[in-house]
Amino acid sequence: MSRIVFVTTEYDPVLPGGAGTVVSEMARRLADEGREVVVILVADEVDFPGDGIVQLRAVSPGQPDQEAPNPAMAASRAAALAVAELRPGDGDVIEFIDFWGLAYWTLTRRPQLGLQSARIGVRFHGPMHLIFEAVGRELSPYERHMEIDAYRLADFVVVPSRAMSELVMERYEIPPDRIVIGAPPVPDVGFADYSPGTTPEILYFGTISELKGAPDFLAAVVPILRRDPDTRAVLVGGDGWSISEGAFMTAILRDSIPPEVADRIEFRGRVGRSELVDALRSAWVVVLPSRFETFCLAAHEVRQLGLPIVVPQIPALTDFFSERTGAVIYDGTVEDLTSTLEDLLADPARLADLAVAAAPVVEDPLTPYLGRLPPPRHPRSQQGLAEKSIADLRVLEIPQEVTPSLKRRLASRALRLLPEPAARLAVRILPQRIKDRFRSVANWRVEAHRRTVEDRYEEIRSRRSEFPELQEPEVSVVIPCHNQGEFLPDAILSVFDQTFRSFEIVIIDDGSTDPATLDVLQTIQLPRTRIIRQENRGLPGARNAGMEVARGKYLVPLDADDELRPTFMERLHAAIECRPDAAYAHCWAELFGNTSLLYATRPWNPFWLTRANSVIGCVMMRREAWQAVGGYDETMVGFPEDWELWIRFYEEGWDQVLVPEPLFRYRRHGVTLRVLGEINYERGVEAIEQRHPALFSPQSLGKLRSEWYPLFTFVGDRNPLPKVAELVPAIEGLDNTWGKYVVDLRRTPEVRPDTLLFMARILEQNEELAEVRTSSATPLVVLRRWNLHDPDAAPTGELVIDDPTPGSSDIHRGSMPRHGWVVPDQLRNAEIPFHRERPEEAWPVEEVVS
Repeated sequence: MSRIVFVTTEYDPVLPGGAGTVVSEMARRLADEGREVVVILVADEVDFPGDGIVQLRAVSPGQPDQEAPNPAMAASRAAALAVAELRPGDGDVIEFIDFWGLAYWTLTRRPQLGLQSARIGVRFHGPMHLIFEAVGRELSPYERHMEIDAYRLADFVVVPSRAMSELVMERYEIPPDRIVIGAPPVPDVGFADYSPGTTPEILYFGTISELKGAPDFLAAVVPILRRDPDTRAVLVGGDGWSISEGAFMTAILRDSIPPEVADRIEFRGRVGRSELVDALRSAWVVVLPSRFETFCLAAHEVRQLGLPIVVPQIPALTDFFSERTGAVIYDGTVEDLTSTLEDLLADPARLADLAVAAAPVVEDPLTPYLGRLPPPRHPRSQQGLAEKSIADLRVLEIPQEVTPSLKRRLASRALRLLPEPAARLAVRILPQRIKDRFRSVANWRVEAHRRTVEDRYEEIRSRRSEFPELQEPEVSVVIPCHNQGEFLPDAILSVFDQTFRSFEIVIIDDGSTDPATLDVLQTIQLPRTRIIRQENRGLPGARNAGMEVARGKYLVPLDADDELRPTFMERLHAAIECRPDAAYAHCWAELFGNTSLLYATRPWNPFWLTRANSVIGCVMMRREAWQAVGGYDETMVGFPEDWELWIRFYEEGWDQVLVPEPLFRYRRHGVTLRVLGEINYERGVEAIEQRHPALFSPQSLGKLRSEWYPLFTFVGDRNPLPKVAELVPAIEGLDNTWGKYVVDLRRTPEVRPDTLLFMARILEQNEELAEVRTSSATPLVVLRRWNLHDPDAAPTGELVIDDPTPGSSDIHRGSMPRHGWVVPDQLRNAEIPFHRERPEEAWPVEEVVS
């Protein structure tokens, strides 16, 4: 590499900030390695003479104008022009921070800037739209588009950990081969030699802001200060700006402090890195209650000092921190933070143990720059991505009409009347200004899709003899539709594309009011297809209405915005025909739309069915079973009505059968439905529990757990726990293990229950570990069960311990599904990312030991 260029709006110590610290440390370390490093700092009135090691070039962000209509775009343009002046070439690496889409102008104008052959990347520090989300605000669509498309256009995206790589791939649809895992450099801050004062002191460290959780810290410590007059709270960090209040955070927090504890809350302000040891030395425990992080340098610095910390349970932190690395994790709520701090203050010995724990090991931050970066995208890809992004951005600038205007209707009508060659020619040769204006009133992409659908409909009608009407079809596909006409034709066509031909389609117009949807419904004149119209009853009511008039032996509930893969009916029908005790056959899914993902559900388990839904809603259902339980519960509108139905099937003695293939296509379009589903999730669980009190009684749940979720599976010829021999199976090999943890007894002469529980707790508290073993010559080995069946399971670590102190010896049930957590090689190796629901997400040891 001939040169490395960092482009940023922060640079420590000129303009401090987390990203600025990362850039300055990275630049200096690379320069020390002999690399030529240039830092372009986009900021006004910067006075920095330079350090003789790193070349620093400060440029003004400039003012918005017609070409760059807001400050973010103006700064992005200024950064691009400054990069172009360096004339980067082959081998050069240019890395931007991600705030406000700083790289956007550069990435959308590479040919004009002469940057086609340079590697251009964006480092995932934590974009502003995620920061705004974390404090309950929204970034403007324009700026959000700049940030997101900067990731999508970049040659590479640097993320600090595996957890962040998964977030970036899922949220921004970044190909895995364009993601580089590279931890930020952790500055050397010295060592504080943990020696807390006699007065308990709880210390907050970080910028005083909403994002870093300063309000949550105060809300958590005030009850402690009220109960204990000797305890103090200290906040160390620079003053941050409140996005929600539009004021500096320190002043807001001071006004919120109750008078009776105000004299024991101190704001020390920002301290330099060389002053950290003195500023933090007296703390009993340091709290970093961030609402959102991608890495959190501050947490790593404090652990490097040798002080115990408390951090929330978010991926960026739990990737690195646990009690093994000197940190206590709380669940992110103020209530749990208060409880956690009270427990720690009452246990100084535990704090001392945390302080001497080893700090997290962070990979060498220079590793990504040692020849492993992805190459530049192909110039045609660069251009195509840029054109699409700029076109999408222009749409955001056009005011959207609430209802179609006369001009829009006329333009759409004109586009429909144009012959296809003429329409395509017009789109290609018209000046950009006219095309942009025309797109604001009529969309050729939508029109082209409409014409394709019409062609397919006509082709199906011409083959009517292949689809004779059936009085007793084997399968009825029921498609509810409420104002989803945009997607309905794709759902219908996916049924006609099935390899299984004994079917009918029943479409339920559930009170649609959208004119476009009503138009689409009128065009559907296809064989084996009926349309039933009704007033809006909600999804469960619409499904029931369609199934009541359906004639098939089996019923398939297909939503109007989803699709079936061609072999869906063939594979599920074959499976359920072989299982007369099964109410339904289900499968895995392919997610498409604004994401691309293959999705494997957790293996079916009656106990887990009471905890969460792990069955894809589009199944092949036996009509007899649907009738026996009374269909969908129509009062479950807005709640997980399919989950409630699976529970009723189970209660009535029906089983199910899984086809482990992604045969259902689930469209993801927009965030709103997903967010609403999360908001309503707890209410949905409450509604299900109210409808099934017997199943959710403690006695029933205990029985299910005893039958389906053993805490341990013992591998060998004996069971060391005779008290619960009927509950914990002993088996000969590993292939059929289904306990939460697997205990290998083949080399261990004797086992104590307290030892097993101790080792299980270690695994639960350290997610990076796959197994724990004792240090004896014939070790006792306890493994995570899912590691045996999932080749891609993330935990890989091993811990060797001395024989622990005896404790409780009464064991009941844990949580883990039976055998079945195996992903076929052809799916694990597919180009589309594959997501597996982890088989274990609840029921820790403490909840199953009396």
